[in-house]
Amino acid sequence: ASFTTPADARRNAGGFLLELAVLSQSARLVREQIRLQAEYGPLLWIGLHDDAPRERAVVAMRAVAAAVAERDRAVAREAVTELVASVTEWLLAAKARLERGGGSDA
Repeated sequence: ASFTTPADARRNAGGFLLELAVLSQSARLVREQIRLQAEYGPLLWIGLHDDAPRERAVVAMRAVAAAVAERDRAVAREAVTELVASVTEWLLAAKARLERGGGSDA
């Protein structure tokens, strides 16, 4: 999947996590991932318009894919956790900038 443009990155990040849920073969996890993406996807992935967060997301998703291919659940879980932490950190920093009267960009 392409992550070269912000729009591609946002679309494919959500798609990647949905595919990961499908691989789990858990109908409940798939439903929750669909709900999460529908409700929060636009907010979660807004930071991918910046190059640095987009590159961190790509690195994390590649780590997840490699761990899944190796059937290493612990490494996959850690990589997903790092991805979520990175997205969350960007969102909190953007919120803080907005509250200080700055823009949403770095």
